[in-house]
Amino acid sequence: AKDHAEAFLMVETGRAVAFVMDDILLASLAANSKAPSDYEISKEALSVEPYGIMLRKDDPAFKKAVDTAISNVLTSGDINRIYAKWFLQ
Repeated sequence: AKDHAEAFLMVETGRAVAFVMDDILLASLAANSKAPSDYEISKEALSVEPYGIMLRKDDPAFKKAVDTAISNVLTSGDINRIYAKWFLQ
């Protein structure tokens, strides 16, 4: 397939039986499909790749604000609610 949308369409139309990609992208494609309950994302990860956040260089105050916000979302557990809202519905 030339891109993620085409790869998912191949699964959706029976031209492929699986599509390997990160779980967030797969959840988004399935959630926006005609029949989201027809799809299942494997619980087993084929690989784990860390994500990064790009921010402007040489701005320690902004970096601290970003680091604090990310830390708060993770330690409070809000990440689970946010993930479910945007990637599982």
